[in-house]
Amino acid sequence: MSSPDGEAGEQDIVGTAPTDSPGPALFLFQADKRLTDITVTEYQLDVDGGLPQDNDPQSFTAAAKWEFGKHHATPLASNGPLKLLATRSLQQTREVKERTVTPVETDSWTLDPSNPVHRGQLQDLVQADLRLAIPSAEYDFRFLNDIRKREPAFVSDSGAFAAHLNYDASVEVTAAGVPLLQVELSHTQRPRQTLDELVTPGDSVPRYRVQHDPSIYDEKASGVVVGWANCHYTDHVEDIGNSIAGLHEGTIDETLGARLREENPRLLEVDYGDWVGRQLPHVLTLTTSLDQVKDQDYDFHRRFTSEKALQPGERYRHAASFVRSLPRLPTFEAAFVPKPDTHAYRGRSYRRRNRPRLVYADGHRGSQPREDLPEYGVYDAPEYRVRLVTPSTDSYDEIRTELPRLISQGLAAIGAPAGVTGGVTYDPGDTSNYTAAASNLDEETDVAVVVVPRAEEAASTDLFDDPFPELKRRLMRRGIPTQMLEKPTAETLVGTNPPPTDHTFTNILAGIATKAGATPWMVADFPGESDAFLGLDVSRKNGKNAGASASVVLPNGALFAAEFTTFQDGETFRAEDVSTIVRDLVFDFAADHDHTISHLTILRDGKVYEDVETIREGLADMDLAIDLVGVRKSGQPRVGHWTGDGWRIADKGVAFIDEDRDRSVLHSWGMPDCGEELATGSPQTVGIRKHSGPTDIVTLTEQAYWLSEMHYGSPARSTRLPVPIAYADKAAEYVREGYADKNNIIDGPAYL
Repeated sequence: MSSPDGEAGEQDIVGTAPTDSPGPALFLFQADKRLTDITVTEYQLDVDGGLPQDNDPQSFTAAAKWEFGKHHATPLASNGPLKLLATRSLQQTREVKERTVTPVETDSWTLDPSNPVHRGQLQDLVQADLRLAIPSAEYDFRFLNDIRKREPAFVSDSGAFAAHLNYDASVEVTAAGVPLLQVELSHTQRPRQTLDELVTPGDSVPRYRVQHDPSIYDEKASGVVVGWANCHYTDHVEDIGNSIAGLHEGTIDETLGARLREENPRLLEVDYGDWVGRQLPHVLTLTTSLDQVKDQDYDFHRRFTSEKALQPGERYRHAASFVRSLPRLPTFEAAFVPKPDTHAYRGRSYRRRNRPRLVYADGHRGSQPREDLPEYGVYDAPEYRVRLVTPSTDSYDEIRTELPRLISQGLAAIGAPAGVTGGVTYDPGDTSNYTAAASNLDEETDVAVVVVPRAEEAASTDLFDDPFPELKRRLMRRGIPTQMLEKPTAETLVGTNPPPTDHTFTNILAGIATKAGATPWMVADFPGESDAFLGLDVSRKNGKNAGASASVVLPNGALFAAEFTTFQDGETFRAEDVSTIVRDLVFDFAADHDHTISHLTILRDGKVYEDVETIREGLADMDLAIDLVGVRKSGQPRVGHWTGDGWRIADKGVAFIDEDRDRSVLHSWGMPDCGEELATGSPQTVGIRKHSGPTDIVTLTEQAYWLSEMHYGSPARSTRLPVPIAYADKAAEYVREGYADKNNIIDGPAYL
């Protein structure tokens, strides 16, 4: 399909399966039937004696759903506190957390998938039906997000460890009632031997980190082996008033327990952290911590590390194999087809080879900043001054002499020339030395390039305090942004004299220029009508709101600002917080820069629905058009590119959009920024959700992609997230580290 006229830079694409023509595909598996005219019955749960004191209604409802679903072998969905939805009759009472629960029928209706509420209910029911369908002989699981294949993918030569495929399965339902199955994959390490197979009574025992083997002894605990105990399995232990064999009665397999009582093996002493206990070696396995597996079996560790990064072809093959192993859903009688299908999603590509959208000096266009900046130069740059800050010791003499020249030449090569000179030196030692050095830097400095010792060196010595945090903090508070360089990086630059296309050097140069006020490039024909984009992130700690951070970016990429506010313990995210942030970062900031805001797009990080309502309330009295958009950083379907004879990593700038549900999947990072095979496997995608506002999901998705291309601190590779979200995270980090004060605006992209 070709792009309609007037849609600048946008090209429709077709999601393809391996048997179709080459192209990008969304890794979703479609059911072979639509689910329409599904009637559900709502049940109110009558709890005899009321809820247990330590149970909230939501967790109790979840436990009841589990119990009733297991007993009736039918899919159930929660519909609020103490309410369940079912597709068949629930008649019998059940015991749930020591309470007798009776389901009482209250209502029934037919689900309409085009209704978002009904669609969510149908989705929950299909997921519950999927759980009933998964063959337990082949997979070990309790929840759909943690399904382990019983057969190992591979086993260590020693037999001590095995790698298993893990699946995270989830279902979405389209507005037409078609279920789509997403299968996310990973590898997990599992021990294959208990300690009785690894140690001999009487011999010295290494300080293994161990855990209880859940397949033998379902009592979770972990600790460190101390040595052999001076007692055996059936011996009476004074401080517990019983033998370990007595404690195990009813908790381990009866046949195994009888055999071990007869054998009466010697026990191990295990430090569980809060106490040192005696335990049977037969119920202990090694933990699969990175260091322990590496120490015990390096070859297995190396293979596991290599194979856990699944490339698109491996990811598709394993996911399709999982789908093929599934029988039909027992209630809805639907089967998932083991080939990727983009039903309801329309594919788009935002990067055209014959029409690049990134604009540099004098209107030149390109698509890869690392190569384009030296060729064309930055879009716009002011006059500015850069000063070097280094340790005063002799080992930094060459850096002090050569680095200013190298940086000056590099900045000139990308069209952002600056006066670069040595500034001040500091004596490694007490923190007060760094405070004084930062205070002595010329106040006309626009950017400070600060060279510091390697972080590991600073952390491991008592000879001097780490200069990094104090120099950065003090200079930031003076309004001087910093470009921090560790000594090995500075030495490499001076020793190799790299061209400005070098990955590390181009990022450093762009960071310096941008912090000084340069605009390295702009996006031509930026889509939509929005005058500003605000990234908003509400951070949570222990299930509670801990703070809100935000950053604002203008569509031309020329201006940035950020702010962070923290909440007291237990304080909620309030509508006033939203309105304050918007006033500070949008209206006041824009007015200071002669920029008028009449249309604002808020990109919100996360999916907690209560916060969406709070944001709407905080914006209710503002006289401007507002788009509220959710950005999901994880849990989204992957994208691969079918070449005709295999899979590869897809090009960045590919999206799949479902206009009926106001949602999309954005593959914002991929080729050509990464190689054909990525060390970390297939890139993650980003989910875009329209919550409200005048702009359609098609435009919002394209805006999110081009905002990810405003990665001025990293020309070597674009970011996965839209920069307003990425920079909101950075702002929060700056406040937490003490580089900036909460509730104060950070003017400019100092956090790059």
